[in-house]
Amino acid sequence: MINVNHLCMGCMKDHGDAEVCPFCGYRDDELQQSPYLSVRTWLMDRYLVGKIMENDGEGVTYLGWDNITQAPVLIREFLPEGLCGRVPESGAVRPMPEAAEDYSRCLTAFLQRHRLLARLRDLSALFPTYDIFELNGTAYGISEYTESITLKDFLERNGNSLTFEQTRALMMPAASTLSSLHAADLIHGGISPETLFVGKDGKLRFGGFAGGELYSARGALKSRFYPGYTPMEQYGLDGMVGPHTDVYAFAATMYRVISGVTPTDAKARMNQGAGLSSMTLQGKMPEHAATALMQALQLLPEERTASVDRFRSEFSAAPSVAETRFAPVIEPDEEDDEMPVKKDKKSLWVVLIAMGATLLAFGLIVGVLFLTGVIGGSDPTSAPSLFVIPSEPTPSVTSGETLSRKTPDFVGQSLEACQRNYSSYEFKVEYKVYSDQFIKNTIISQTPSAGTELPLDAEQVQTVTVVVSLGSGQLQIPPIEGMTYAQAIEQLWRAGFSYDSITCNTTDYSYDSVVTKVNPPAGSTCNIYGADIMLYVEKAPDSVDDEFTSSQEPNKEVSSIPAQ
Repeated sequence: MINVNHLCMGCMKDHGDAEVCPFCGYRDDELQQSPYLSVRTWLMDRYLVGKIMENDGEGVTYLGWDNITQAPVLIREFLPEGLCGRVPESGAVRPMPEAAEDYSRCLTAFLQRHRLLARLRDLSALFPTYDIFELNGTAYGISEYTESITLKDFLERNGNSLTFEQTRALMMPAASTLSSLHAADLIHGGISPETLFVGKDGKLRFGGFAGGELYSARGALKSRFYPGYTPMEQYGLDGMVGPHTDVYAFAATMYRVISGVTPTDAKARMNQGAGLSSMTLQGKMPEHAATALMQALQLLPEERTASVDRFRSEFSAAPSVAETRFAPVIEPDEEDDEMPVKKDKKSLWVVLIAMGATLLAFGLIVGVLFLTGVIGGSDPTSAPSLFVIPSEPTPSVTSGETLSRKTPDFVGQSLEACQRNYSSYEFKVEYKVYSDQFIKNTIISQTPSAGTELPLDAEQVQTVTVVVSLGSGQLQIPPIEGMTYAQAIEQLWRAGFSYDSITCNTTDYSYDSVVTKVNPPAGSTCNIYGADIMLYVEKAPDSVDDEFTSSQEPNKEVSSIPAQ
């Protein structure tokens, strides 16, 4: 058993009796002032209190040590700012006389939330809560500790943004956890890069769970907002908070991760009467995903994506899948409407019996032909079946009598089809490239290569890393003459061109300038890697000249202009 006297209160590692921890630099003589608990305070004769990790308007989170499991933990103490104080002699927490009712209500909510989190502790994107107790006139929640940093710090250490594929791999598993929380009637209310944590295991986890009154302008607790991530309803729209509130904050966080830019705050957007610009996302993610993201960032709750499951489906679904799922219903012709067909159950049975008899007769004929060798023979020159159903290979037995299977050849197959038909394989997209040889969303290469034989029990699910085609690198310039400069830029982006390939014939223009000519002309085909598009523009007759000062004039790097 570890000697707790040798534990560093800054990282819970055994540093002997060093005054300064060699692992984290924490000094043992550092003090935590009231109303916070002093380091090395014992709770329930089991939990040792360490340094403060976070504090907000609802409470404080300490790093701690569980002396039974011999492992570091997180200790969350209910300590609402402005509603209570601590008695110095006993360490007990007492509500202010005028705030006793608010304190009691928020304490009850704290206990209910942590009990619910304890029941949901198996969700992958949570720090599991496993103990809740009341002590010293307040309450505590104990959860497992995983070495991690905030998503905000993670981005700062990794170039300030991630690619679309990296973002999806990091955040979509957390979306599943969020969906489960909503199913249990638990709204987070404060999702942001400061309350999401990336662990050493690469997983994203939710932190910052607090009472709804902390994340509301009308609650008893001192409000805590995250500008850019807090939706409009939390600024004072009573009764409007729900799953869509977390959808907004989660989508805003994804916007920040992919674009590298914090979204314009909802309050500022409402005051300015302007929507959030999608131009910062252009060229950084598929169009269907950008559309899903912007729909989840609608200001008004009734216009926003209502659930995490719907957002996840729309964000992840490829265009072809989305089109199939939401295919329009074909209405009958007007003539058919005038003469509706009566559905007769007896007639339906007759049709079904006739179809069954036909299929049986066909099966008998095929069987006879097979037995006589007309079909199904071993002739190697016989034509392959017109209907090929991809399936996983049957396990084989090697010379050493070890059950194994060979990796199939996925090259040339649709990534979606492989994901659907090969349940024993997990497909990890390494990157996507343009290819004139492979159509869009087909696999160009794979690792391990086709035919690689692995023991069947080596892994339950084998990971295959693939390179996927973006389709032909030949893009066609759309008809954009007569459009405003902003509209033309958007159309070129939707066609697949990057901002680096677009220039303007003058620096004296604004977004409402009119495109009078484009070179190469509309309809021309360009290679995406070598495209050089020149836009010729003229100022709109009634445009405002002073919208931008000379130092604010936009250039071809449109993505650098902050979202509105």
